[in-house]
Amino acid sequence: MLYQDRPECYLNQLFERTRGEPLQEVLRQIPAEIGKIRIFEKKTRQGMSWIDWKMRWNQDMRVRKTGNDGEDMIQLIFFLNHGMNWEVEGKEKQIYMDAGECCIYRDTKASSTGDYQGGAELMFKNIQIPAGIFCEWMEEVLDDRGRRKTQQVLQELRKTMITPEMYRVIRELETMDQYKNGLSSLYLEGKIIELLTVFLDAVMPSLSGPEKKRKLSKTDLEILLGIKERIDRDSADVPGIAQLAREVHVSPSKLSKGFKELTGLSLHAYVIDRRLSHAAKLLEEGEMNVSEAAMCSGYSNMSHFSAAFQKKYGVLPREYPDRKC
Repeated sequence: MLYQDRPECYLNQLFERTRGEPLQEVLRQIPAEIGKIRIFEKKTRQGMSWIDWKMRWNQDMRVRKTGNDGEDMIQLIFFLNHGMNWEVEGKEKQIYMDAGECCIYRDTKASSTGDYQGGAELMFKNIQIPAGIFCEWMEEVLDDRGRRKTQQVLQELRKTMITPEMYRVIRELETMDQYKNGLSSLYLEGKIIELLTVFLDAVMPSLSGPEKKRKLSKTDLEILLGIKERIDRDSADVPGIAQLAREVHVSPSKLSKGFKELTGLSLHAYVIDRRLSHAAKLLEEGEMNVSEAAMCSGYSNMSHFSAAFQKKYGVLPREYPDRKC
């Protein structure tokens, strides 16, 4: 078949053929022989989106996506564990993104070409804000100089390092489902605005005062991002802080302080949070009972698991929505 011999051609033709269709529907058509793509999207009442991406291509890919006319979005993209390069029609330079970086630009759905490394799982978060809403916000809160600078940033495609404040909001966004009956949309809307605010504060510090001195060096940040990625990938198998510190050649106190500065949580609290999130996903999938989900998430003591789960989600594991033991 075409996708076996020439996967890039198959994908490019797929995106051309499905132009205008919902992205999630298009991604479901990609054969497993090419790669695995998972996408979770949540929208607010105003049409803003929070998108959680996970993708792994089986070989190096260069994928071209044809643009759609009529859409005008402000895009914020946060690359958590792996970078990529891509070209956007109308932008003079190729865009190079590394792990731990984020960027903002105005997307009129121009055609784009992305380079993806085969065999690497790419995890990134994406905020989409209708340009009309974004411009109204900037009109209300910024002076003429600030609005001009914002427009310049959007045209350039400005990037910066993901700050601890951004990581904190990203982590908090993952808890939106604890709110029911429409409140999750209200929570999402507020967190999108908060994340946009801390991003603009980092990329344009002169808008809110003198530039802040970064406490974490680039080397320290790379070490901490590597540990965070390890926990995100397999929270059930994480050694103690002393062992982690030896592995990355830093002191336990420096690792502990740096990790909390990066994520807003102690390393232990972050591991527990990731384990509980993993357990909740396993229960939602419905293929494991409570004991199995707990074991797969790193818990051997059921009473400890139940207490921690109830503290995070407000219910016992056996009472988790649509779940029976």
